[in-house]
Amino acid sequence: MTFNHQQQKIDESLSQLSWGERLFRSFGPLAAGYILDFLDLVTWGAVGLYLGSILGGLMGWWLAVVYRLGVFAQCLLTVLTAFYCLLPGTELLPLATIIMALYRFSKKHE
Repeated sequence: MTFNHQQQKIDESLSQLSWGERLFRSFGPLAAGYILDFLDLVTWGAVGLYLGSILGGLMGWWLAVVYRLGVFAQCLLTVLTAFYCLLPGTELLPLATIIMALYRFSKKHE
């Protein structure tokens, strides 16, 4: 398969996606990381002990639904995001954004 043929297949697949789908594919993981880190920042201190796990778990569940993950991955992501927002000291470290950027970087073009 030549480079031009591969590029033509890529162009055809991208032309079939809507503008919103291309935007979500490009920036969706980063936006998810930003939102989760912002939620972690909002639940700083004593608020995080009470609301951090609930809000983080809901955010993880919503992300799992948006990314159409399976039931096991949905439960795992819900627990991990709840724990992330519950932990003290993670507010100023954008760990979720870094992980999602690495996830997006490691994905091959579809």
